[in-house]
Amino acid sequence: MSENNANPNPISGRCIYGYVLYLVSFASLVLYLIWAIIPSKVIHLIGLTYIPSKYWAIAFPVFVVTLILMFSVCFYPSVNYLFTPQLNSSQTLTDKSSRKSYSTREKTFKGIPPLSDLPLDFVSNQLYS
Repeated sequence: MSENNANPNPISGRCIYGYVLYLVSFASLVLYLIWAIIPSKVIHLIGLTYIPSKYWAIAFPVFVVTLILMFSVCFYPSVNYLFTPQLNSSQTLTDKSSRKSYSTREKTFKGIPPLSDLPLDFVSNQLYS
């Protein structure tokens, strides 16, 4: 029986796909840098007549970084807020096996306090007040 392993196995082909992806991405980076740095006249002398404008050498990476920032700052937190239940929802109630913490506002200097559940209003006030 075979085991599920995260390491690339030559039989599965993942290592080959990873190496080809590495080569393609490295070649794309080299071509992008050549296109962005070498003047257009030199590229036309080589024989390449149809190339994108040099404007896109800056505009495309800025566009990609803006998309990543918009996702990480706006979209991802808003999706998390959509899936988080309200504080008064029945999904946030505790059950009979939960342990209530009675000393949430007190600091104990005698050792580690016992393991217990913190009330949601206390956690919200500590994190977001």
